[in-house]
Amino acid sequence: MMHWHVPWTSFLLVAVLVTAPGREPVASAGPPTEQIRAAIDQLSRALAGRDHAQGRDAAVDEATDRLFDWTAMARQSLRQHWDRRTAAERTEFTRLFAGLFRRVYVSRIHLIDPKQFRYLSETIDGDRATVKTKVPTKQGDVIDVDYVARLADGRQWRVQDVRVEGVSLIDNYQRQFESIIGKSSYESLIEKLRERVKDGK
Repeated sequence: MMHWHVPWTSFLLVAVLVTAPGREPVASAGPPTEQIRAAIDQLSRALAGRDHAQGRDAAVDEATDRLFDWTAMARQSLRQHWDRRTAAERTEFTRLFAGLFRRVYVSRIHLIDPKQFRYLSETIDGDRATVKTKVPTKQGDVIDVDYVARLADGRQWRVQDVRVEGVSLIDNYQRQFESIIGKSSYESLIEKLRERVKDGK
């Protein structure tokens, strides 16, 4: 059985993405913060919806597609192996990665206290930005979570990585994927991802 060994702090980032109103505002927040906040609010409403499961799942997919740049995240998690893949293989890997990522963070939304969520600051360097936040959990811890985003099409800021206490979630997945490919093969990684996404674990 395959286990995705993501540090416990990394799991907390998933709850960050589904917060409710009541956060402290960022002074002079620019487009990166406001767009990320809007996508998070949309996701929160989707998860809180009382519609049937299929409709709720579709709303969650829409919100996360708005928030994340799945292709960039998938490419970074594969690193050098991405260039060796065909267009069809890249498409499938991106779909599977997005499915895995969604399932992980949606399953962890109970780990934070949404009323205390805070956006702290943002820094912009050309088409890249980092939005810093603090996330108090229901267990009393306070976690630093940074969203690393890039401007797409000159309009939309989309998240390409999330760093929890300085630890990159993408780097964490990259190390796991590299280990599986190194010990077996890329095809083995894909089969494991298919199984994980299919069974919903």
